[in-house]
Amino acid sequence: MAYQRLIIDGYSLIHRDPETKRIVADNLRRAREVLVEKISRTATAMAQQVTVVFDGQQSGASSPGGIQAIEIIYSSSGQTADTVIERLVHQATHPSGWLVVTNDRRERETVLAAGVQTMSCAVFLEECQRMARQQTQSMARNALRQPGPKLGDFFPKEPR
Repeated sequence: MAYQRLIIDGYSLIHRDPETKRIVADNLRRAREVLVEKISRTATAMAQQVTVVFDGQQSGASSPGGIQAIEIIYSSSGQTADTVIERLVHQATHPSGWLVVTNDRRERETVLAAGVQTMSCAVFLEECQRMARQQTQSMARNALRQPGPKLGDFFPKEPR
């Protein structure tokens, strides 16, 4: 299903993904970048607008690696990512087309009460992997359908 908006609790997802979980202890910034790069293709296929919300201030809040399709939001001082997510949800005119990804049970209950769909981080990561496999298989099938050049294509045709 294509959602109108997908909102992801960034640190919740970072700590659930094995790859970023290993990186986060040594380099938090790099873990955020890897996470956004990892989910960018499939997340943007799932929703028209994708937002990842992280706890804490970050100067120059922008998409890591120049990924413009994903909006990155950092909570301001004294706020949590949950607070930002709840504010976004409560400002929505049509929240039924939204999906929030988090492992925080209370957060999921709060946004569900507002009419937003929710998904756990584990299920979201599985969905991203499934979609990535489908994209790879589709590209491989398309490559098989389109024949490559033949030896004769490289030689000029002689007039008859």
